[in-house]
Amino acid sequence: MQLNNKQELVPRPYWFVLVAILGLAIRLIGMGRQSLWLDEMTSIQVAGEPLYKILKGQVFDNFTPPLYYVLLHFWGSIVPLTETTLRLPSALIDFCNIFLLMALCRHYISRISTFVVVSAYAISPFMLYYAQEGRMYTLVVFFAMVYCLALERIVRTERHLMVWTAVSGVVLALGVYTHYYFKTNRGIQWPNFSSIYFYCSAIYSFSICSWLCCFSAQHAFKDELLE
Repeated sequence: MQLNNKQELVPRPYWFVLVAILGLAIRLIGMGRQSLWLDEMTSIQVAGEPLYKILKGQVFDNFTPPLYYVLLHFWGSIVPLTETTLRLPSALIDFCNIFLLMALCRHYISRISTFVVVSAYAISPFMLYYAQEGRMYTLVVFFAMVYCLALERIVRTERHLMVWTAVSGVVLALGVYTHYYFKTNRGIQWPNFSSIYFYCSAIYSFSICSWLCCFSAQHAFKDELLE
């Protein structure tokens, strides 16, 4: 009888699907109710600039890298950017984050604990706030979770080790292309993985070096505006 009770407490797969659908629903409801605020207007303004200006950093926002604005630029070429359409990509990305969190948690905690964590994330007012904002923050979380999953694969398996190392380096670079705070991720630094850390850092450095010149131009352009 006790065994049956324990089995009843184990979340079924469809429980997670229902939680994810609930999370998506509350992210979509009322998405366009609030008017655009300053940072979201900045997103629209930067995304509306020519692509070469975004990549060179010669636009209004001189404090964030270009990846989110590049993606928003292409999204804006498909649909006009309004309160709803600007925020829709953030909501859909955060919907994917629910599944990424599920995949990450299942390697470290029990299924019932994973269900609790995923449910808390899905209905979190904090995450809901950023999922309904036309900025890059849910994309940063997306790359952070993919990066953690890649590191988890490096630690737990010896198969395709270099592939996962390359993935972690590229995703780390994409995260920095999205927000500068992402550069605080330092990757694997345990002695047994010193070579893996070296390759990951090399791939990351190679991927990000093309933006360094634009980064300098970005801040030079900001100084010109202040003068």
